[in-house]
Amino acid sequence: MGGVALSAAVHGLHHRLGLPFAFEPIPFPKPFLVWGGSTGVGMFSVKLASLAGYKVVTVASKHNWELLKSLGASKVFDWRDPDIVSHIKSWAVDEGGDFIKQGIDTISEKNSVETCAEIVGGGGKLITLLPIPRKTNPKGAYIQQMNVFDALKPKKTTYSRLMTEWNHNVIPKYLESGLLYKGMIPLKLYTGGLEELPEAIDYMRQGKASGHRVVVQLK
Repeated sequence: MGGVALSAAVHGLHHRLGLPFAFEPIPFPKPFLVWGGSTGVGMFSVKLASLAGYKVVTVASKHNWELLKSLGASKVFDWRDPDIVSHIKSWAVDEGGDFIKQGIDTISEKNSVETCAEIVGGGGKLITLLPIPRKTNPKGAYIQQMNVFDALKPKKTTYSRLMTEWNHNVIPKYLESGLLYKGMIPLKLYTGGLEELPEAIDYMRQGKASGHRVVVQLK
């Protein structure tokens, strides 16, 4: 359910950052950063973090703001804002007097990593989707990239136990309650099977997959 994007969001938030599932949310809401909220992983990260009880702040182009709010974002900023760091920090303090100490960067380019690291600050923890670019200055934040090879490790690891819990207990509850797909993520559907796969990949490579998921339907 949700494919690679959902699995990556589960990996980053629930495995790497230790966020609880929706049925055991944190008692007091804390701010949580999702950089790149309109990406596939970003949209699911917004949804999962909000279900866990966090006040999610994310960044995206303005035409995606309402979508992200429908998925659970408490606040959305324009990623082009030159004062984005100070604005997000001020929002977090105004919302609950707390600083942002956890976040996920779904873009993972040099500028985005440095900006996110500045937002979560020293002692904060940031998860990146991709390896950290060279010459990146993290400004004291603890940065950890997701590792797709965790899925290939032997059973009985922390990750395998979490995914077993997710697949057998959590996902059925989410689907039964309708929580996960409330505020459904829009799809761009290719119905021509594998023949249209190159076109779909090129569409994503051009950066057009913003605010929706790209799905190639196999015949």
